[in-house]
Amino acid sequence: MSANDLALYDRHAADWWDTESRAFRSLHSVNRFRVARLVAALRARSVSLRGALVLDLGCGGGIVAGLLGAVGARVVGVDRSRASLAAARHGCRPPPPGSLLGAVQGDVAAAPLREGAADLVVLSDVLEHVAEPSRVIAAAARLVRPGGYLYTSTLNRTLRARVLAVEVAERLGLVPRGTHDARLFLRPAEVEAAGRAAGLDLISHYGEGVALAATVRRWRVVARPSRSLAVAYQSLFVRPEGAPS
Repeated sequence: MSANDLALYDRHAADWWDTESRAFRSLHSVNRFRVARLVAALRARSVSLRGALVLDLGCGGGIVAGLLGAVGARVVGVDRSRASLAAARHGCRPPPPGSLLGAVQGDVAAAPLREGAADLVVLSDVLEHVAEPSRVIAAAARLVRPGGYLYTSTLNRTLRARVLAVEVAERLGLVPRGTHDARLFLRPAEVEAAGRAAGLDLISHYGEGVALAATVRRWRVVARPSRSLAVAYQSLFVRPEGAPS
């Protein structure tokens, strides 16, 4: 099976909102952790997502969009997969986990959305799947209004990340085989440089580790905060006030 097999999201589209599915139970688990962390990081800056316009690029079946909708954000999801967008529209209907304002089929590097409109743009589990991550970050940054934020979540290009994300997680069935190609993983300095080139200021990188005991017990990846960026990490950027969009 080829690495970075993007067709698997179409093949498993019916399972996006099954929190016990082999394909997506780990994504449900880690994204609950990541969205809670994102909300806390913004709250520390006195920023609320209630009523905020959020663009979720590469939204897949809408797991992150649903979690953001549940805290009051107005979310527009963009994805190339028609089947995944159908799952997002269905799974994000009220009652919780929330609702989508819209679901748009398109390329994350050229999303058909108005520039400078978003309070927050999200690239969650996207950058490690694209051939030109700097181009995707630049395209996402153009959608951020002055004073708005860009959030990314990805995997580091290290031996530890390759072993855990590919050799362990995929071989044990914690994520589908073919999900990742470790050659596409990104170092934090690369993400930071792309963000700065796009006119954004880095607020922080946030390291993510694996809670091994909980992962084995629940048989899905369970994330935990980490001081290390060696496996997975999130990055939060801001477009300075007064900066051109």
